[in-house]
Amino acid sequence: MLTGMMSTAIAAGIKVCLTNSYGEQASLVFMSKGGGDYDVSGTYNYQIFGGTIWSVSGTFSTKTHKLHFVATNPDPHNCLDGWADYVTFDYTCQGNGNFTGSFRNDCGNAGSLTATAVKGDCGYRPVTITKGEFGSTGSSKMVRTQIVLPKGEDLLKILAAPAPAISQNNSKAPAGIPVCVVNDFGEQSSLVATQVNSTLWAITGSIDYRFVGSTIWPVKGVYDNSKKHLHYVATNPNPDHCVNFADKVTFDYNVSGTSLSGHFSNDCGVYGPLNATASRGDCGYSALKLRNEEYGSTGSTKMQRSRITLPPGEALDKILAERIITISPNPAVQSTQISFTLNTKSKVTLQIYDEFGNLNCTLAKDVLLNEGKHNYTWNLRTDKGYAAQRGTYWVKAITSEGVMMQRILVMQ
Repeated sequence: MLTGMMSTAIAAGIKVCLTNSYGEQASLVFMSKGGGDYDVSGTYNYQIFGGTIWSVSGTFSTKTHKLHFVATNPDPHNCLDGWADYVTFDYTCQGNGNFTGSFRNDCGNAGSLTATAVKGDCGYRPVTITKGEFGSTGSSKMVRTQIVLPKGEDLLKILAAPAPAISQNNSKAPAGIPVCVVNDFGEQSSLVATQVNSTLWAITGSIDYRFVGSTIWPVKGVYDNSKKHLHYVATNPNPDHCVNFADKVTFDYNVSGTSLSGHFSNDCGVYGPLNATASRGDCGYSALKLRNEEYGSTGSTKMQRSRITLPPGEALDKILAERIITISPNPAVQSTQISFTLNTKSKVTLQIYDEFGNLNCTLAKDVLLNEGKHNYTWNLRTDKGYAAQRGTYWVKAITSEGVMMQRILVMQ
């Protein structure tokens, strides 16, 4: 048993396979947040068009029947080679497993879609493209044959069924790295960065708008280490459609050493430049007061804010590099190498869990390792000698410096 394990049971995610009318398959996992709302994660299969498996993050509401998720390219191309970096999907659940909606990407492509859902993982069965088709998401032209969709199941009934339980000690929730970003309006973002692959980090957390009379807003986004670009969106938990505040505020920063420079924009038409600094750890949301005659409603068409002198920052890349596990190749087909760096001599336990939190393989158990870089090879087999099934796994390293976790996709 691992140190600090608890036996309390928590709900595991509910697997759903979504197939759209282009034959694209999304293996989604729905995690209940309560009140009929779900976080959605998983993967998207673009292999049929010559791409790869993309990671997915989104939300679903049983109240509005709206399913929203974004598929992120693990090998960003900036619309070169016919591939987008992000594709956004918005569906409305019509019942009986049927969905209507649309897609759009950052290369300017958009269109309508229908889809059906069934319980369970897609398995990513082969789909053949009709002769003469091409489907690169970054292409300004896109020829696709709409397929006859398979019969679906009612998503609401799938989610209403009891989910399997796993022990909290085996939870697949990754141990992200906390980062505090403060911009020159004094707004503080407590972010958690979780590594997706060698270049991408998923960003979650919150931003503090209380000092302008609002609340704590949840945050989601991505950091692309290859582009040195940090992008995240803050969502108003009490949307009022620009009456007092915006519903969403988007932040885009370019990272250079210890400096972050970029801009913000919101859905009320307010935008402008921003500078920021990052430091390791949670912000703590220390009190910040507006000066007399200042106002800062993000939904206002006018915004009077005093720029503050930014506190000293740390290099974001250095913060993220201190506690990461590198996995290559990822996705893995036959074997993969797992690498991590220790700052001090430490006992290390290195184990691999499936997405339901079940221990599959132990690569190291209480092994004393010196400081420096260490490499382990996983042959994609369990401790019992069986081949690991296709799907999502978590590599977990427990050290005296803390816990590191990284996701790996097994495609054998």
